[in-house]
Amino acid sequence: MKNKVLIITKDPKSKGGVVNYYNNFFNSFSDDEIQLEWFVIGSRAKDYYERHNRGFKYLLELLRDIFAFISKLVVDKEIKIVQVSPSFFTVPVIRDFIFLFIAQLFGKKTITFIRGWNTKYSQQKNFWKTVMFRTYKKADETIVLAGKFKDQLVNFFGFDPNKVSVSRTMFNKEDIVLKEKFENETLKIVFLSRISKEKGIFQILEAINLLKDQKLNYKINVFGHFANTEIEKEIKELISKHGIEQYIKFCGFADKATKFKAYAENDIFILPTAHDEGCPNSVIEALGAGLYIMATPVGAIDEIVKNKINGDIISIDTHKDLMDSIKYCVENKVTLKPLAHNNIDYANNNFEQNVIVSQIKGIYRKLLK
Repeated sequence: MKNKVLIITKDPKSKGGVVNYYNNFFNSFSDDEIQLEWFVIGSRAKDYYERHNRGFKYLLELLRDIFAFISKLVVDKEIKIVQVSPSFFTVPVIRDFIFLFIAQLFGKKTITFIRGWNTKYSQQKNFWKTVMFRTYKKADETIVLAGKFKDQLVNFFGFDPNKVSVSRTMFNKEDIVLKEKFENETLKIVFLSRISKEKGIFQILEAINLLKDQKLNYKINVFGHFANTEIEKEIKELISKHGIEQYIKFCGFADKATKFKAYAENDIFILPTAHDEGCPNSVIEALGAGLYIMATPVGAIDEIVKNKINGDIISIDTHKDLMDSIKYCVENKVTLKPLAHNNIDYANNNFEQNVIVSQIKGIYRKLLK
């Protein structure tokens, strides 16, 4: 019989970067001695749009999941490793602490794979966090998505540095559509994310407004859904007020096929986010598709994008840096083309799913010894 790794996370039919990661992970994982199994907690796919309004129902769901988890550990003796995947926020940390604590009571090897990261939460200590983190620090391995997250766990919370690994999100090379970049007279820039203030859409609009009198030849194609109707209305009014319609186009939500087509047909990927990020899938995918990156130093971004080597790192909450970067890219397309092309090999060697799966598999094998 194979040794089982029980991965506790959200419904595989849900939406979001964590679920996308694990769907890719399960599809590409293969080992003669290790078998993965998905254990669902939290909101199910059918409740996705109601997940913030569940109230008392959330507690009932949690109790149901805890009971099912204990029953699973009692019955299935092949489970050797239990892996939880909390975001570094209050509710997920508390929820996954419970499952981690139970798994350790049953004598299982445990892994904490921290996904989303909240900077404010990571800089605060209190009594209950100290109590919970005794259990988190007992995990046999903790995986984070950025070196700066590891430093925070080690230096601020006292984690053992030898038990904290840095990994990344991943992409499937088979999904990538490759097309020559910087071939057209118009520089094409793509934004692929939720359209919200935190993701930098207003920084983009203000940068465009500052550049409009210079008559630069570029277009920003925006893919994603508006965070709310108020944001949508405010954006449209601002575009009309500034008279910048010719420089920006809203293309709607992008499904998987549309997303990878967008990577193929644009030259530069832009993400001026001020939101707490882990290691955004979109940045990894854009690198794999051979785009030059323009982004803020949030989460792992400035660890995988090196300024003026494979992208531009721009300041958070200022549109002047973004304005200068857009102008530089329009005026230096010849220089940027080979840098963007180099991103293909760079991504394949470091972030392709087989590379990342091999790394995580190595952690499993180490714990099973």
